[in-house]
Amino acid sequence: MIADPIALRLGDPSDTLRLGTGMATVLGKAAGTIVVLLRGDLGSGKTTLVRGLVAALPGGDEAEVASPSFNLVNIYPTRPEVVHMDFYRLRGNQAGELFEEYAEAAPPGGTGPGRILAVEWAEHLPDDCLAGDHLSLTWRYDGTGRRVTIEAHGETGAALVSALAAHLRETCHPRNRTD
Repeated sequence: MIADPIALRLGDPSDTLRLGTGMATVLGKAAGTIVVLLRGDLGSGKTTLVRGLVAALPGGDEAEVASPSFNLVNIYPTRPEVVHMDFYRLRGNQAGELFEEYAEAAPPGGTGPGRILAVEWAEHLPDDCLAGDHLSLTWRYDGTGRRVTIEAHGETGAALVSALAAHLRETCHPRNRTD
């Protein structure tokens, strides 16, 4: 299965929060560990997206989402569990080892929907960490707003991007679409 990338214009942070909410609708139903790689400059919207994602999942009302720049990993009490990582200060093998620790570890309980692994500054991961199925979101500044491109990698990623595209067509205001 091949899924076309999704390109969106996000005019302000509320648009980014809504995208996170839409992603929660789709990713919250997926099984296993879902990897979401986030790339973009400082202040581009990566943490805001995670805030919208977490808030829309069951248990998200108990979470206080903040950038994990200094402690590297935040785990939120959502269903599925969201593991929020930030590799701004890590590179190469250090980033790869921490990523693999959470990508391979099963969440507590051993059953259920698994987890969502949201990784900020994913460009700092070694290439071998990028081989598995994942979603990749890349932000670019666009005047007062942002453009985000969502791409699928692997069969699971393609299925998720297709489902997300269908969900966004139903729920997002057309002004946000660029494709």
